[in-house]
Amino acid sequence: MHIEGIEQHVVLIDFVPKRYSEYDIRIGVFITKNEPVRKTVMKFC
Repeated sequence: MHIEGIEQHVVLIDFVPKRYSEYDIRIGVFITKNEPVRKTVMKFC
């Protein structure tokens, strides 16, 4: 499924502890094509 023009509005966030029940591990992923959102998030990393 593809919705035209939505690429700049999608943010995907996933964490290893949630997916594999490993609560001592702090590994996650943040994916977006929206450059201003990405730059803002990276300020806090």
